[in-house]
Amino acid sequence: MPHTIRDILNWTNNEHVLLRYPDGEPALWLRDEGAGFTINDIGLGYSVEPDEDLDEIIREWKTNVDWTDEPREEEDDGTE
Repeated sequence: MPHTIRDILNWTNNEHVLLRYPDGEPALWLRDEGAGFTINDIGLGYSVEPDEDLDEIIREWKTNVDWTDEPREEEDDGTE
């Protein structure tokens, strides 16, 4: 059974982080704006309906931003 936006926000305090960057900063989050719901990332926020399939929204977002669930290797910046 897919998760809906309404399902998730029933368990949180009007905001829920869906994905985080490796440093712990929010990458994608869901917010109850009072008059509606929004999906947000650092570059945009858009309205969504409470019964939309949250799993599908996350899959689409990951595809659009080339998100990987694999840990990224630390880059060597030349300092020791």
